[in-house]
Amino acid sequence: MDVDEITGTLVQHMRFDLADVLPENEILQRAKRLGISHLIKKVKTRQVVCGFDEEGSPIIGWEHEIEGYSAQEAAKQLTKVFGLKNLPDPKAKAERDFNAAVERIMQQAITCGVTMPNDELRKNVENRLKRLYPILETDANN
Repeated sequence: MDVDEITGTLVQHMRFDLADVLPENEILQRAKRLGISHLIKKVKTRQVVCGFDEEGSPIIGWEHEIEGYSAQEAAKQLTKVFGLKNLPDPKAKAERDFNAAVERIMQQAITCGVTMPNDELRKNVENRLKRLYPILETDANN
């Protein structure tokens, strides 16, 4: 086996459409017209007694059970594929980025000859940068 063969097989599995296998099934064909038939995993159709006519004979109808692929499972797979599962909390990332920006600007200011004390310089830089990190401000007010 090679990568192309494995990839090709997986692509065929992904493109499988139950409506293509059962063209006589009205439910699947309607789903195909709506563009969602590829999301259907299983269809069960069975006859059921819906009631009785005036002579006591059973009135037969159809019951349909449709199972689709899980949106939750798809979301889990996408988080793995795109590495979203390992992303830091947005607030933690904003704090880290904010602190790194403060340090970088302080170093640039010192290199350019700013002579104010570090605590005062940090406070000035932080005050000017805060508006660029609204996620930090909203949490600080709560």
